[in-house]
Amino acid sequence: MKRMIQSSIAVSIVLATLIGGCRPAQEQRIVFTAKISDDILTRAADLQVYMLQPSKADRSTFDSWAKQLFGDVRIDTAAQIDGLISISDPKNGSNFMMLDLETGYLSFNRGMADQIDDKPGKLPSDDEAVKLALAFLQKSKFTPADPKEMTLAHIGRIRSASFDPTTGNVGSVRDQMLTIYFDRKLNGVPVIGSGSKMLVRIGDGGQVVGGARRWTERAQGQRIEKKDLRSVAELTKDITSFLSQEIGAAERIEIVQFILTYYDNGGKYIQPVLAYEAKVTAKGMQYAYLGQTALLQSPPERVGPEPISKEALQSLKKSSPELKPPTGKPD
Repeated sequence: MKRMIQSSIAVSIVLATLIGGCRPAQEQRIVFTAKISDDILTRAADLQVYMLQPSKADRSTFDSWAKQLFGDVRIDTAAQIDGLISISDPKNGSNFMMLDLETGYLSFNRGMADQIDDKPGKLPSDDEAVKLALAFLQKSKFTPADPKEMTLAHIGRIRSASFDPTTGNVGSVRDQMLTIYFDRKLNGVPVIGSGSKMLVRIGDGGQVVGGARRWTERAQGQRIEKKDLRSVAELTKDITSFLSQEIGAAERIEIVQFILTYYDNGGKYIQPVLAYEAKVTAKGMQYAYLGQTALLQSPPERVGPEPISKEALQSLKKSSPELKPPTGKPD
């Protein structure tokens, strides 16, 4: 496994990458306003590497969930390719469910197409929507074995607007659905990456009209030691080298924050990583950039790259009290 593994998560930026041996006409400036402190490595040495349990999803799991979501749907109409099973509701072809038996990843739509119309959705308040989402996850037995690991990350909105092609006029924006996002925390440390995610979409009258679940239970963790971690000098050099290639056209890259996190890429492990936020200045414009690099000398899995939404960065910036774990029942 290579020692120098670096991933990046571009929040909203696509810049040209400089390759080869040529140098930019104007020397790129990478400034570390924030520093990687020894305290970060000390805290990292108290974390663990978790192996994830194999998926327990099987065909009976799929059949049970399909009946639960679509009622009297004929489960014998489900299509299967290798370990991927999907089914469409014969009463409404836009409704479907898909389950990956290998990873346990579940995605479904149930009435979403009916939510987009020329009227604002009759949606519950944000607080009520969270309660409805939690109630659905608990009733469906989608919540994790340890409910304290699941935290509310973000409440999004799916919106629409009318457009008159004859006049070019755009109508007012209408909220049609709410999307409730849940992330994971382990011992107070946020987990980033494509794994450890759940979402529930709420439509008219508080109906659950869609959702997704990518969550694997963890097995016993293995504690790491400080000698297993890369040094401050190694991390700094790696971040500098990576950014100079990844966004070499920038006039200035300012690293403004470091965050100790766990990382779940939907594979077989959850491992600690060092996330960082940078402000990138290019062609007179400024962009936010969220990157991450492996903390371990020998990471059990490659770290990224993979895209995430800007909401992930906002969640990481929140203090612990703002991310409340769900209780045993909606409150």
